[in-house]
Amino acid sequence: MARYLTWGWLRAATETALIAFGLVAQFFWLPHLIINQGYDGQVRFKMMNTLLGQGQLDGSRYSIYGPIFSAPLWYLGQVVGGAEYWLGRYNLLLLALAVAALYWLLRNHLDHTILRTFLLLLVAASMFPNHIENYYGEVFTALCVAVGLTLVVFRRRWGWVGVVIGVANAPATLAGLAFVTAKHLLQHRRLRVILVGVAAGALILLESWVRRGDPFNSGYGHDGGATTLMPFSGHSGFSYPFLFGVFSILLSFGKGLFFYTPGILLPVRKRLLALGGAARRQLLDLYGYWMLFLVGLVVIYAKWWAWYGGWFWGPRFFLIASIPASLALAVWLHSRDQSLLANVVTLAVLLLTVWVGLDSAIFGQHDLSPVCRSNGYRLETLCFYTLDFSALFHPFSMYWIHGFTPIFIAKEQLTTDSFWYAGYIGVVLLYLAAPLVWRIVRQVTALMRPAVKVYLQPGAWRV
Repeated sequence: MARYLTWGWLRAATETALIAFGLVAQFFWLPHLIINQGYDGQVRFKMMNTLLGQGQLDGSRYSIYGPIFSAPLWYLGQVVGGAEYWLGRYNLLLLALAVAALYWLLRNHLDHTILRTFLLLLVAASMFPNHIENYYGEVFTALCVAVGLTLVVFRRRWGWVGVVIGVANAPATLAGLAFVTAKHLLQHRRLRVILVGVAAGALILLESWVRRGDPFNSGYGHDGGATTLMPFSGHSGFSYPFLFGVFSILLSFGKGLFFYTPGILLPVRKRLLALGGAARRQLLDLYGYWMLFLVGLVVIYAKWWAWYGGWFWGPRFFLIASIPASLALAVWLHSRDQSLLANVVTLAVLLLTVWVGLDSAIFGQHDLSPVCRSNGYRLETLCFYTLDFSALFHPFSMYWIHGFTPIFIAKEQLTTDSFWYAGYIGVVLLYLAAPLVWRIVRQVTALMRPAVKVYLQPGAWRV
């Protein structure tokens, strides 16, 4: 028995347990609300109640393609627990299925240690923990596209079906699909890939026709935001200056991808090619497809008046960024021959990424509502652009003001389950950071050894 208990076996068992435990912890310890949250999740919930309870398809603007796959959970809720209980966990179940699918698809093409780290980061240290607490549509789209493209890259063409359904669930993501299919077309010179975009567009038009009587009626015709202090507020459609939108999506403290998914800043080309194996080029292609899809989303949403995703924690529309970001960080974490500077950068990205996962899960933006939603959202941009009111950094402001007191706990709406979940995140951070910190310590020690010999030898200093 003892011969099987090798370090590799223990490592695999530990990482698998951390991933599985994280999903279970998110099921039981995190809040999963629909009715009390309102907004898009509640509209989708009513849509499903109308469809499955009354046999009618309403004309709301949100797509039915994602929610329809939650129908078994709705029926389960009629028997036990209630529909809100199960539909509130729909996105979490999608995440669990996607984790299993990605592991199955990549297990023969990517080092298993890197693969498990990638999936662990995705579950515990990404934007997903916040998104799986509600019944919004971004999780379905992001995971369908990510898994579908993985199938496509590894020569399973039916993966395009998942991509098409995911895109049809969020019509604006056609821009991301356009970038991906353009790359695929140039790389493989197969014109039939154009049919993927045609299929996605056809599904979008068909739904609008069936539900709203006009294939070109998206339901967003007169959709506009509140008039705030910002000079371009109060308009509808693609009315925001493009460059302002790009800078805001990437760099704003409250919504910026560089803060919420810092892993996308880590270059991975050389590291993926250095992994060896026949699939290294395919892995690079997969990472490129994920990033190109993200680029398409940035391009299309930069001019949209609601580029920030409404009253929602973090860069809502760009959830798929967490997937390439997690893969890049996993690759960097397991690059053993990195320089001291590279290891320090990796540690900084890991710390910020883990904080994103913790903040998304238990802090959210509960205590920001009285300020940023007051007076008809007139001050909402404080939560988008300022460090003090950023959903990602505001808990630090509250801690510095109140300390770890009952006031802080009450304002952040922390519960016993929140502390249990924070403990799990602490274990994940310790597990991922310890080897990296040890490498940094050894490198610093080696770097300082010559100076120690010079400055700390007997007689080196005189009065």
